[in-house]
Amino acid sequence: MSAKAYRDKKALPLVEKLKEVVKSLTIKCVQLAEQEKKLTAKVDGQ
Repeated sequence: MSAKAYRDKKALPLVEKLKEVVKSLTIKCVQLAEQEKKLTAKVDGQ
């Protein structure tokens, strides 16, 4: 397998998949941080 074929068939799809995973984890992290702020405010209010 040539380097170009390896890049096109193996490396680029893996990089794209990793980008999607990082993106989804980042979104989840932001959502959890917002949820934590809301819950902290709720606890402080009680």
